[in-house]
Amino acid sequence: MKLTWPRAIVLSFLLFFGFIGYWVVQIETKSGFKHELVHEDYYEEETHFNHYRKAEDNAKAWEKTLQMKQRGDQVYWFPLPENKKIILRGYFPAAAQQDFTYELVSDSLGYLFLPPFHLSKGNWIFYFSWQDQSEAYRVTKQYYY
Repeated sequence: MKLTWPRAIVLSFLLFFGFIGYWVVQIETKSGFKHELVHEDYYEEETHFNHYRKAEDNAKAWEKTLQMKQRGDQVYWFPLPENKKIILRGYFPAAAQQDFTYELVSDSLGYLFLPPFHLSKGNWIFYFSWQDQSEAYRVTKQYYY
């Protein structure tokens, strides 16, 4: 059988489609390639956008830079308002099952300690929300662990 130009073109298309098909099967069947890039409650989040925007503007007027420290397995943030109930929401874009929400109380120095658990390696987005009198505050911090 002689390899002519038309046969070479058809063969190259078949090899290309086979290559693409192989990667599609790999991505769909291997659990290491599974990534969820959107919140499960994405549309509900969008309905609260204006409320979040106002709370973030209030937090900018708060004028304190939130810092995160890690000592061993213990992770804590400071400075936050003293003795306030703070809702901490952790969002891990690569896997929705890693997301968490805690209602914590900061101590008298403004430190907020995260309950000990293992954070997965990767990019985390943390949302800190609290209420002070009638004003809502929300601080967003991105952290690569």
